[in-house]
Amino acid sequence: MNPEIFNSRLEDKNLEDLTETLIKELDSNKEDISILHQLAIVYKKINELVKAVNIYITILEIDPDNKIAIYEKGVTQAIVAQSQLDIYGCTNTHMDPWT
Repeated sequence: MNPEIFNSRLEDKNLEDLTETLIKELDSNKEDISILHQLAIVYKKINELVKAVNIYITILEIDPDNKIAIYEKGVTQAIVAQSQLDIYGCTNTHMDPWT
């Protein structure tokens, strides 16, 4: 999708429709890295972080040296890991949030 059209549709807040459009575009060319990047951005925006990581993995399978995908995959995986922390499963009692 044209980057200007993508950015304007991203601002429209109808992200489900944008996701469907990008997926349909991928049906015709599964290795279009620009569309994959756009889809990952939308997934991150709607808080589907695991799907975004999977998209970045797909990009890296196509282009292992893609610096944007390497960076974004790492950042997104870190966010997922941080959001899944269990403060009550921690054996360090000094980490108790209530004291």
